[in-house]
Amino acid sequence: MSDTSTRRSPSSWWLLLLATVVTALPVGNAALSALRAAGVLEVRVDPEQGSAGAFGFFDEQGLRVAEGLSLLVTLPVAIACLAVLVGLFGQREWAREGALGVFGLSGLLLLVFSVNGLTSEPRGEHAGLGLAASLLVLGVAALALSPGVRRDFEQRQIAQQVREREAATAARRARIGG
Repeated sequence: MSDTSTRRSPSSWWLLLLATVVTALPVGNAALSALRAAGVLEVRVDPEQGSAGAFGFFDEQGLRVAEGLSLLVTLPVAIACLAVLVGLFGQREWAREGALGVFGLSGLLLLVFSVNGLTSEPRGEHAGLGLAASLLVLGVAALALSPGVRRDFEQRQIAQQVREREAATAARRARIGG
């Protein structure tokens, strides 16, 4: 573990925790969709229980196709979230902006869909859960903007620049002395 990782601010630790939780949502959903589409996990065929019947998927094969389509949507989101999460753990320069883009845009879209589900008739079955999830995702984006996280990233960038200058100076001294 690097020396900068132990000196992170509390807001950076909260960012990492929430980003990990939020990343688990699309990763888990993509994994379940892949397993259902491949036939490893059972799909629910009862149209009364699920919402897939509204899209014309009533039989098992149709539901597996729907899970495949769900995978096409959730897999890119899961990959983007994982990439940003790795960048946040490594305090990469692009990671804060990536968190704003990925989690901010995802959170806004989820918020719009959830509010639509809450205000439609009949009310969406899981719209309240979607609203809570959207606020959690937007919380990750808000934490990426917090002063503590900004300061941590700036300190890491300054430390990296100092190391690069020291390495360049040592290389010059070696050439002159050698």
